Order: sequence, then structure tokens, then C-alpha cells
Amino acid sequence: METITAFMKLSIIIPVYNAEKHLANCLQSVCHQDLPKHNYEVIVINDGSTDLSSEIILQFQQRYGNIVFIDQENKGVSAARNAGLSTAQGEYITFVDADDEIENNSLKQIVELLVNEDLDVFYPKIDTYSENGERLNSINVGEKYDEVKSGILQQRRTFTPTFYRKELIGTIRFNENISFGEDTVFNSQVQSLADRVMFSDIPYYKYTVLQNSLSKQGESEKVFRGFLNAIREVRNFQQENFQENPDAKVYFDKVYEIFVTRILELNVMPKWNRTFYIDLISLLKEKKLLHILIMLSEKYPYVDTSFRKFKVYQKFLAFKLQIHGQIYSAYRFLRSPKTMIISATSKSKNKSKSIKIAILTQQLGFNYGGIIQNYALQRILTNLGHRVITINRGEENPNSKLKIFLNRCKLLILRYVFNERKPIFLDYKKISRTNSKFISQNIKLSPLIHTTPMLVDYFSKSKFDAVLVGSDQVWRPNYSPNILNFYLDFLQSQNDLKKISYAASFGTDKWEYSEIETQICTELIQQFQGVSVREDSGIELCAKHLNRNDVEHVLDPAFLLSAEDYSDLIGPAKSEVGLFTYFLDESHETLKFVEFCAKTLNLTLHKNQAKLSPYDIKISKIQDYMIPPIEGWLKGFRDAEFILTDSFHGTVFSILNKKAFFVIVNSERGAARFESILKQLGLEDRLIYNLERFNLSNLKNEINYQTVYSKLEELKKDSLLFLNTHLSGWK
Repeated sequence: METITAFMKLSIIIPVYNAEKHLANCLQSVCHQDLPKHNYEVIVINDGSTDLSSEIILQFQQRYGNIVFIDQENKGVSAARNAGLSTAQGEYITFVDADDEIENNSLKQIVELLVNEDLDVFYPKIDTYSENGERLNSINVGEKYDEVKSGILQQRRTFTPTFYRKELIGTIRFNENISFGEDTVFNSQVQSLADRVMFSDIPYYKYTVLQNSLSKQGESEKVFRGFLNAIREVRNFQQENFQENPDAKVYFDKVYEIFVTRILELNVMPKWNRTFYIDLISLLKEKKLLHILIMLSEKYPYVDTSFRKFKVYQKFLAFKLQIHGQIYSAYRFLRSPKTMIISATSKSKNKSKSIKIAILTQQLGFNYGGIIQNYALQRILTNLGHRVITINRGEENPNSKLKIFLNRCKLLILRYVFNERKPIFLDYKKISRTNSKFISQNIKLSPLIHTTPMLVDYFSKSKFDAVLVGSDQVWRPNYSPNILNFYLDFLQSQNDLKKISYAASFGTDKWEYSEIETQICTELIQQFQGVSVREDSGIELCAKHLNRNDVEHVLDPAFLLSAEDYSDLIGPAKSEVGLFTYFLDESHETLKFVEFCAKTLNLTLHKNQAKLSPYDIKISKIQDYMIPPIEGWLKGFRDAEFILTDSFHGTVFSILNKKAFFVIVNSERGAARFESILKQLGLEDRLIYNLERFNLSNLKNEINYQTVYSKLEELKKDSLLFLNTHLSGWK
């Protein structure tokens, strides 16, 4: 028997996406081998994982010199495998899934067979295991083992654990546009070119049957379309490489049978849908494959070239799957449906479809609450496995460029000729640079966009899968640079883009839209696949004025993270803050009330705000307008003993940090935002509508946060369920 030389004989390609649960065992199995490390490489492709997969790979790479680590943004399993193929140096190539393993010390014997028998393709034995490690059964495909076979009519198999000669693969790659059946397409293409093939009962591959794979079955237009694309891809390959080869026809017909059988047996077409059945027939006719359906009608009497028998079969299969569904539903019930939501406040461990999402919210700048709600929403969506960008939609300047230039000249003349030192205009970038620093470090932001045509251009180039409007007061016209943009008027023609609102707020329970704005927004909101609002009054406004009666009430995104999540941004507490205040509108009456409260509670006063509002220019010192870091704002809420605020997000962080607090209502800004969330949590008594009538003894009333948090957790589950449901079913 030939001795294995120092030449790189084998490349093992492992695509990884959020596989931290099984990845270490997988890598340990491929590294614990009797084949010298210089004879094989392990190429691990991290496909944009959001859990600890990357760290696990790096740990193994430090221990084993033959691990090649490729880190890429999420593109899907096919793109990950293709990246491995482009890097591979081995004479032979095989694939291992990150949740599977291979037998210890199995590679040397297999590689020796590959080399000595000069094989093109090698099929080892596969054993299946449950998630808890219990061996289930073996998959032995092949009539005779350890014999070299040749010819395209020899048996083939279409699943991953196969060894290929690299030269045989050549330029063939996984089709990244096929979402289902892509491995069968690749395997059937490469195997059709093989001449020397061997099946073996050498124990090698340990396939893990995952519970959540149950959810991949059933009716799905996406699965159906995926299999149609797979048939189309294989047929094109056959026609390009085996035009009039009768043996190839027999071989590829078996591949088509696999796909059509999957469509019928797995019931992937929407139930009793004639349109989709006709689409299948049309494709088979177009590709001159109608004989496949006729062949299957002999094996399965429920299918022929009409819809009649198939419909009868669908009814039978629906009953058959009902039993399976009841078992699976019982399993889900025991775990509680809401707890089946991916844990969004921690890194997602479940392999899910990653999509590209745009968030459209108020421009991030001065307001701490606006920034932190967007940070929270981005983090939640990222942890769910998605790619997220916030659209930096700024104000449109109604003046011409010439008028803007002349105004600047006027201000300079006033300052330097007439010695007018009052800051008639502020350097907004300078006074908000600490906020800008936080945004640049923690939020993925688009370039500045300040017109509707710029929005159209940016979205046409960015190829988003979904756009999410919210949160904050995005549907309050007086606060908006262009209220129609926040109903996605610039995307009316893009029907393939999922449109959702999450925790959108009108900011008030009064209708502030003009007649024409109401008419246009009513038409635009009908294109949204999911609508949710932050306040219960928003549900009434949508029903009454926008003709949407299916609106859901969800939490502000800031509530979806925990106090500990925010604490990670600011580090441990160094000293306790006494009475922390955060006011958007600070009046003389408010300041006087705060002083009384501090004296009553015997606490020192603390705040984290600029001395003056950037909207109220009074004196010449720009330092008085400098906005303190948002981290100090977060620390104030976390480390305070007591909090007074008139801010919605001030209220949110008081609750998250389980603090004693009161909210002073500003009648001009509206109370609906506060009343909605505090009513849900049973905290209506924390609202102060009239300072003069407030009894200071109420300051010492305690809050039962055990009850509050019990309600909050249920609301959080419902809110995450809204996001997960509408995003997981995209397109």
C-alpha cells in the first residue's frame, strides 16, 4: 500500500453559522485524527455568526496548525462552502456540517483508499444520532462495498458526506441563489463527471438529527420555488454537458425524481393550490421533463398531469401530517409558544434566515432617548441574525444653496465686523460630538440623506429585504422632516420589500395630520405587512384615521434589552447618585419642585444635561450647550436612588433599573406616551399632572417591582414575537 506523502491530500470544509452548541465537538472530531496534520487542512468559514462560534474557531486555530479560518459576512451556506472551495489546497475535498461530527481516527484509512484506488468519489458510512448523543440508525447507500465502480449509471447519493477529487469539481460551485436542494444540485453535477467511485462501510460520518429540523417541513412557497430552481439548474447543466447521452438521461431523471418527490411528499406547495401545481407542470413541460411526473404517477396514484388526483392526495396528506403536527405542537406547548422565540437579548443560537433590514427613525442627534432606542433595536435585530442599518434621514433645507451661503456671510459680518458675539447659530456637530462618538461606535448608520430622491437612490442600490419604521415619534408630523417618507412613499413600487412598523409613535392621542397627509398616509400604510405602535392610543388613531384595524401594541425597543445589557456599555458603579433628574422642558416651577423633593428625601441633586438647550440660544459660551456623554445619562438612571423626569425614555430607564420615580407630565407634549406604558405596568400613580396639588409624602410610596417585572416580561415576549413573526416570514 502506498504511503501518504507530505503533499496536502485532503481539505475538510466546514461552514458555520451560529453553531456554538455543537461546534466544539465538531472541530474536536476532525482534529482528533490519525492522519498527519500536514496531510490535511480544516477550512472553517464563519458565515456572519452572532454567537460565540468565532471565538470557538479561534481557540481551535491556536491549538491546531492545520485550521484555516475564513470570516465573512452572512451570505448563506452555499457562499460559505464556495469560499472554502476557493481556498482548498487538498487533492480531495469533503464537507462537514458544524452540528455533525466524524469518527475519531477515521481519516487515515479513507485517504489511503482515495490515493491507492485513484478514486474520483468516495461514499463512507453514515450513522445518525439524536441531539443528546443517542445512536439512531445507519445510512448505507450501495449494493457492494469497497469495489471500484465506473460509469454514470452506477449508484450515486446526493447528501453531503462525500469525498471528491478536487480536479473533478473544477469550476462547479454551489448555486448561491438556490435556497433549498443546493447540495443535491452540486452533488449530482459533480458525481455525473466521476469515473472511479467506491462505496464503503467504514464508519465515518455522525449525522445529528436536530429537533428544529421538524419546522422546516410543511407548506412553504419558498421551499417550493427553491426546488423548482434546483430542477432548472440541474437540467441546464445536463443540457450543457450531456446533450444526447442516454445513460446521462437515466442518471439525471433520478435526480429530478428526487426533487419532484420532495415537492409532493413534503407537501411544500400551499395546500390545494392549483396555481403552484400548474407552475410545476409548466416547468416540467418547458424542460421536457413531463415524463418524470408520469413515472411518478405509476408509483404514486395520487399524481398525474391534472390537479384532480393531486388534490385528493393533499387531503389525505393533510390528515397524515395532522398527527405529526399534534406531536410537534405538544412539544412546543410544553416549552410555551412564547418562549420558542429566539432569545433576542442574548446572541442567537438558532440558524435562521439572515436578511438585510433598514431602520427608518428620527435623526439621531441631541436626544438620548432617540439614540438609545435605536441602539436597542439594532442590537435586537442583529442578535436575531439579521444585517441592520439605520437610515440617517436628516432635515431638508427649504432654502436654495445661494440663500444659505448669503445667510452665512451675514452671520460672519455680524460677528467680526459689528462684534456680535452672541452665537446666533450653533456648531451642532461640536456640541453633540459625544453623542456622535457613541453612535459611530455602537450604531450602523447610512450616509446622511436629506431628500426623498436621495432615499430612492440609496434604497435602489442597497438591496434591502425589509424596512422597519420606528421607534420613537416617527409618525408625528411636526417632528418629521417629511412625514410621507415615514410611511415609505419612496418605496411604493417595491412590492418585494417587506414593510413593517415597530413601536411607531404619534406622540399624542390627538390627530395632527392635514387632510391631504391623512389621505396619502392611509393609502401608504396599506402596503405594510405588519403595523405596531408604541401606545394604545396609536391603535385607535390607526383604526379611525388610517383604516388599519390589525395594529398591534408593542414595547419601545429600549425595553427589550435588560438593565445589565446597558450596564455593559458603562462599566460598574463607582458611587451612588442621589436624586437624578432628566427634563426635556425645565421650567421655574419644575426646578422649585425638584428642590422640595430633594429636601424631603434628603438627597443631593444630579443631572447629565447641557446647561442650555440647543434650541434656546441665550449667551455666548458654547460650552453651555455641550451635550454630556450618553454613558453618563445611563449611569444616572442606574446609580440613582430616586428619579424625576418628564421624558418617555427617562421613564423607561427608571423602570428598567427598578428605581423609585415620578414623571412630570408636560401637557404641551402630551401624556399619551406615559399613560400607555404605565397603565400596562400598573404604575399610573407615578404620573404628576399638577405640581401644586402633589402631596410630597407620596415620594416615599414604594413600587412592587416583582409585579411590574412579571408584567414587563410578558409584554417583552409579545413584542419579540411580533418582530420574529414578521421578519422570519419575509418575502
